[in-house]
Amino acid sequence: MRLAEIDLRDDAAYTAFHAVYARAHTERFDEPWGFAEKRTNLTSDAYAEHVVVAGDVDGEVVGGAWVSFPQQDNRTLAYVHVFVVPEARRRGYGSVLLREVERVAAQRGRANVFAEASWPVEQSEGPGSVFARSHGYAVDLLDAIRALPLPAEVAPPVWRDGYTSVAWRRCPDEWVDQYAVLRALILAEAPSGEVGLEPEHFDAERVRHEEARWAEQGRVGQTVAAVAPDGTLAGHTQLVVPDHGDTAYQWDTLVLPAHRGHGLGLAMKTAALDEAADLLSGRARVTT
Repeated sequence: MRLAEIDLRDDAAYTAFHAVYARAHTERFDEPWGFAEKRTNLTSDAYAEHVVVAGDVDGEVVGGAWVSFPQQDNRTLAYVHVFVVPEARRRGYGSVLLREVERVAAQRGRANVFAEASWPVEQSEGPGSVFARSHGYAVDLLDAIRALPLPAEVAPPVWRDGYTSVAWRRCPDEWVDQYAVLRALILAEAPSGEVGLEPEHFDAERVRHEEARWAEQGRVGQTVAAVAPDGTLAGHTQLVVPDHGDTAYQWDTLVLPAHRGHGLGLAMKTAALDEAADLLSGRARVTT
């Protein structure tokens, strides 16, 4: 296998890379990221550096990998993803690709490498988890991927105890600083395993940067935030809908500790489904 770093500005190289990535993505409970979605996602910026590698055999790309380095927080960590098309698996190509991105991570001085592996819930593990374990990776956190089939009949949101809501697809200027605080806390407040993740660096500038990248990717983000009786933001939830495929994605949901116990998480999620009704029309599911 010959390895080559991909310049995402090279249309031909990226087209071949994404085609193999999409063909290698065989999980029945998720969809591969679209062409523009993944290209923007892997483009380095002030918040993350990405190194993207393709592996070819006899001139044909059969797999690839990337490694991502947070730049504003969690600077001891690297995140990797490795894939090989189904017909070329079990030949050692994935191992070659993994060793390469691990080498790059070590060069950058990163101490821990994170990866995700997914498998059907009725199985105890899958090919990805077996592959990871065979290369010395240990399970740090197990998550369940859940799906809500659409169309769905969901009870209307219930706001109580003086809480109200506000919804947007572009964060209003009046809320952007408070919203950035909520976004920064998700890694610290959500279960994150034993290694320990720092809060993300998030400010108003990054909120606007993220919104611009979503537009470039063809995504629309529907946010619903809970407003406390004192007029401050108490929590938020995000639905993100790409411009392709059958799936919409339930992303972050966070309620600040001082505001828990008022049913805000459920209220925000059901409100988001209402607010995003136009985006969800024709979709088959929401996954989280």
